[in-house]
Amino acid sequence: MTMMRLARAHSGRDTIAMFRNAYHGHFDSTLVNPTGINDISAAPMAIGIPAGLVHDVIVLPYADNRALAEIRSRGSSLAAVLVEPVQNRRPDLHPVEFLRELRDITRSQDVLLAFDEVLTGFRIHPGGAAAHFGVTPDIVSYAKVLGGGMPIGVVAGRADVMNRVDGGTTPPGHRSRTPPAHSAAIRWRWRPRVRCCANSATTGCGSPAGSMRAPTTCAPN
Repeated sequence: MTMMRLARAHSGRDTIAMFRNAYHGHFDSTLVNPTGINDISAAPMAIGIPAGLVHDVIVLPYADNRALAEIRSRGSSLAAVLVEPVQNRRPDLHPVEFLRELRDITRSQDVLLAFDEVLTGFRIHPGGAAAHFGVTPDIVSYAKVLGGGMPIGVVAGRADVMNRVDGGTTPPGHRSRTPPAHSAAIRWRWRPRVRCCANSATTGCGSPAGSMRAPTTCAPN
């Protein structure tokens, strides 16, 4: 996962903190479970994943003060805290205060906060979960809806972190910067803005309260 490589390249540290029940794709080092109920060490989730690939990952309880305490105590050894702000396995859980405190702790410990917004990006809010919750991560990943039907993946972040790509420390993949996907993303993202219909039963742009779906009751400006 590119965000993990970027975080390690930027910080010079190896350990990544993740959370239980999060999903970060089919990258071997993110397919992990805690080794026990009260153990934060990571174990491979599936057969065929060597234990060595998850040695530098810890798995913490999400939206839990014990996780915040663990991050405080390990701050000097962590490259990043990787978060799925709204977990696909727990879409009802929106831990705003937890995320804001996590942001404060990681900033004070000089640990990168990485948001995986493949699910929430451009759905929960035009600025993703980061804007919805008022929490600004250091690096963030987007995909799926951004491509408007074309396969795409995007990593964005602070300039000093992203310079690890531009400067050659972390090379891009062989499918990077494909023109069709970029064109689709630009046309989808910068399409004319919409004006949302007033409806007391909705929030945001006409989506049902608590919904993460795109607006369905809007008209062009």
